[in-house]
Amino acid sequence: MCGILITSKHNGKSIFLPRAGRRFNSELYGLGKFGVYWSSTPYDIHQRSQEINALSLFLNSDQISSRTYDGWHGYPVRGVYFESGPSDTNQTIPSSPDGYVNDHGYVDLGLPSGTKWAVCNVGASLPVEFGNYYAWGEISSKPTYTKTNSKTYGKKSFNFAINGNPKYDAATANWGSGWQMPTEEQIEELMKFVNFEYAIRLNGVIGRLGTSKINGRTIFFPLAGYYNGKTLNNEGGGGYYWGSIPYEGIGRYNEKASNFILLHSSSMWLGDYRYYGYSVRAVVNKKN
Repeated sequence: MCGILITSKHNGKSIFLPRAGRRFNSELYGLGKFGVYWSSTPYDIHQRSQEINALSLFLNSDQISSRTYDGWHGYPVRGVYFESGPSDTNQTIPSSPDGYVNDHGYVDLGLPSGTKWAVCNVGASLPVEFGNYYAWGEISSKPTYTKTNSKTYGKKSFNFAINGNPKYDAATANWGSGWQMPTEEQIEELMKFVNFEYAIRLNGVIGRLGTSKINGRTIFFPLAGYYNGKTLNNEGGGGYYWGSIPYEGIGRYNEKASNFILLHSSSMWLGDYRYYGYSVRAVVNKKN
């Protein structure tokens, strides 16, 4: 059987994942060519058809990556066992603010661009608080998040970067001039120069603690889930944070916007539907 042998960088032990293909209707496809393994995390619910997509682990002869697929496909499942969940700590681990802009604190992670990241989400006053949820391009939270009440979903006129625009940037509108939603470059810089540990539980809240590779300062992102309709999805399982630019995925340019997602042990830069209610973590650029 063809497959992938995965070896731990931590202890050198290995597991084998066969390239078992997939079931599509009554047929088996891709046996020996690729393998796809379901995760427990839904990715996208299409309100019109009620079809459910989910995150999965994809592997073939030369790559391993995360992808999303329609939930009705037949894929293998590789179980996992946790001897314990996210570690519990009551210590105040996140770094205290290094400074303030408009009375909102930021942490200096020593990033080359001079970007400083807020210590908490927009709408929160502490790192462990979830804060508010925003549809992309909107500056207020709301009781339900749908395609029909979105101000930007499917609208070509909103295919521009919104960072720093108080009409559309939730950070600028709520925290004032200087604060803005992060750009793609700022998110990539965060992922490159900050090491995120496996999920922890801080004061009862599950999140990811990031430590700067440059100066050792730390930042905490709660896994606050996201809203679709009136439902809060994946609370404690994922943190979903908007970026400031449209997403240029094929055929979805008017529908999606950039975002970054933090799961228990991984992070990714993606695009998602603008009508979803995501968290916003603001940035400010201060060279000094």
